[in-house]
Amino acid sequence: MTFFETFFAMGGYAEFVWPAYALTAVVMIGLLVVSMSALRSDRKHLENLQRHVRPQRGQISDQLASNQETPNGDSGTEDVAVGEPATGDDGKA
Repeated sequence: MTFFETFFAMGGYAEFVWPAYALTAVVMIGLLVVSMSALRSDRKHLENLQRHVRPQRGQISDQLASNQETPNGDSGTEDVAVGEPATGDDGKA
């Protein structure tokens, strides 16, 4: 027997070894195909989300800019020093 005949015979266990290799190859290729398909799908989903989120960000910042001043002329926010608790009208936290 030549080297290749001996190798492919797998010491008499070729009928078990080669189908196991074939099944493993099929499973690995299947996993690759499923993973690549999921990646493409996830990228499309992310692009759709980004397309819908970005215009909303601009709308929100425009709304915030237009609401900076209240009708009575003040900014609508009270200045509170960092670290100090905000208090109500009665002076209690």
